[in-house]
Amino acid sequence: MLQSTTLPPAPSVTRHALLLTAILLAAFTAPSYSDSARDLSGTIHLDGFANEFTSSDALFGYNEIVGAPEEPTDDSKWGVNEDLNQIYVT
Repeated sequence: MLQSTTLPPAPSVTRHALLLTAILLAAFTAPSYSDSARDLSGTIHLDGFANEFTSSDALFGYNEIVGAPEEPTDDSKWGVNEDLNQIYVT
């Protein structure tokens, strides 16, 4: 008695089918649009001078484990005069 077996498709046929599927999906998908984040400029206020704040208002402290400040003073690619070293929040 003979059994009929189905052979898998040749690799080139499978590749062509996948390529065709990818092309069809790319051609018929709708472009997606996104909105940018909501505007927070009316809720965030930056004012004051660093000497007006206390040390408890500082966000960056000293990391005892590493033995260095949490915010390095030399990590700006523009130089030390353009670097943000501390943020104070009240």
